[in-house]
Amino acid sequence: MENCQWTVYLDEEAQLVIQRIEGEMDEAGFGALTKEIERCVARLRNPADLRFLVDGRRLGKTNARTRMLSIKTFRERNVNRMAVWGCNPFIRVLIRFMSVAEGNGRIRAFAREEEARAWLAG
Repeated sequence: MENCQWTVYLDEEAQLVIQRIEGEMDEAGFGALTKEIERCVARLRNPADLRFLVDGRRLGKTNARTRMLSIKTFRERNVNRMAVWGCNPFIRVLIRFMSVAEGNGRIRAFAREEEARAWLAG
């Protein structure tokens, strides 16, 4: 977790959980991030419509255990959609693998924030 910094907040108007992650996420960091996400989810008007907008411009690699934990959490929380924007090509490939592992295309990578927001709104 020492190589990773993150911020999470709720965009009240758009009803999106916004994340900015910098560096490499490990299991401990993911656990702390998840606790903060739960605080945002509790404030959603409709917690069943859980959508994430992730700023991936400084997103680093994650180990396989953390990726599997994130997919498990994604399924358990029944996330509607997650859009990651601005990430490098390597991270885009990882996101594509996660989307296939998740099974229904609810995780997508985008070049620009505007594209990601449009997909989340649709």
